[in-house]
Amino acid sequence: MAQCRGTGIDLGYKRIGNRPTEAIAFRFFVEKKKPTSAVRDDERVPGELEGFPTDVIEETFIPYAAPAPGWSPMPATKGHFRTLIGGISIGVGRVLGTLGCRVTDARSGNPDAFVSNAHVLSPRNRQHLRVVQPSRTDGGRTPQDYCAKEERTVRVVPRGHGVNRVDASIALVQPGRLISQNIFQLGSVRGTSYATLGDRVQKCGRTTGVTSGVIDGIAHRDSIPYPGLSAEFVDQILIRPDPFTSLLSQPGDSGSMWLDKGMRVIGLLFAGGTWDSLANPVSEVQSSLGVIIPTGTP
Repeated sequence: MAQCRGTGIDLGYKRIGNRPTEAIAFRFFVEKKKPTSAVRDDERVPGELEGFPTDVIEETFIPYAAPAPGWSPMPATKGHFRTLIGGISIGVGRVLGTLGCRVTDARSGNPDAFVSNAHVLSPRNRQHLRVVQPSRTDGGRTPQDYCAKEERTVRVVPRGHGVNRVDASIALVQPGRLISQNIFQLGSVRGTSYATLGDRVQKCGRTTGVTSGVIDGIAHRDSIPYPGLSAEFVDQILIRPDPFTSLLSQPGDSGSMWLDKGMRVIGLLFAGGTWDSLANPVSEVQSSLGVIIPTGTP
């Protein structure tokens, strides 16, 4: 087994023939796998590490805000919503993504706010930008479709200047607009929970709508390419499709909330790869951004 140009590592289910097994392994993520004979000795991944088997997976991840070429969003998620809810299209300028869920701004006490990704609400670290629902790509117009303004962002720092745990922003809903705790087609958010290997989860995103997955990896560490920089993320959650061959997420789904079957938020989707999705743990989102996710129907 070998690693070439490795980008990520985590602890998760070993895959054989690109199919998940029940064995827990240290997993190395690479841009391109090579035959063992073509890899230098100092690049080889040992067959076992700290008592766990190892695995090499050919997959890299990118932020999921840009529209996917050839992909049309779910028609319902790109519509105009008088009352804002999670799982629908939003945008800032030409950038688009998904409204995550309603939150309370812990710093001001304002309960009419929502979270999404920093690269959706604050592209290139620009502040206090106005948010359109739906995104301009999906038919949103300015100024009549403005729904909120970015209030605060956890800046994504470049590799070599620190590590990142979240890609997250909060926006305050503008006066006169309503926001609900519901996630489109899923129901009302009921607090938060922690990611556990094997747990089944679900999300609604602007591009792929409602999809289901399984927590497949924890403590994921990876380098994610952003415009003009590469950023290192640590302690992330990796979600695989359920069933494994199904579509999980696509560009435009950035900002979606992953929820367990009890409608408790476990993570904030920010990047995806060939099969899998990466999410920031919700506990990190709440603490670093200074927000509170409500525990029941308001």
